[in-house]
Amino acid sequence: MENSNNNIEWEALEYDPKKRSVDWYWAMGTIAVASSVASIIFKNLLFGIFILIGVFTLIIINLQKPEMIKYIIDKNGVRIKDILYPYEKLKHFWVKYDDEKKIYNLLLLSERKIMPILVIPLPEKKEGFIKETLKNFLPEKEITEPISEKIMDRLGF
Repeated sequence: MENSNNNIEWEALEYDPKKRSVDWYWAMGTIAVASSVASIIFKNLLFGIFILIGVFTLIIINLQKPEMIKYIIDKNGVRIKDILYPYEKLKHFWVKYDDEKKIYNLLLLSERKIMPILVIPLPEKKEGFIKETLKNFLPEKEITEPISEKIMDRLGF
């Protein structure tokens, strides 16, 4: 983590990579084929094709390695990769400890209609400094992680 020109910069993986056994891929394929066949039996060909495309896409995404993402907090806002989220478009923030992953996450509530909560992994032992810095720009208010993210973590995605 760097602190240059009053900027806080760090990098973290896009997501926590999960090791998959060959059995996991076989199970996903079997479930997809069985679901598609059931859809076709019930005369819903389009849904069967949708299931196959979805599972194929999921498997391809799982085979890719996570990208290293650069995060920057400065006087203009929070930058994730090349996207700047200005403080004017953010409502408030919360720093939350994730018991399962043993890391702190920065939760930002934005004005976006789709996926308004941004979840950013924080560098080790710097969450206090980041929290104090953000208090200068945004109000601190408790935010809970989106239910979709919790479900995806439970399912191992």
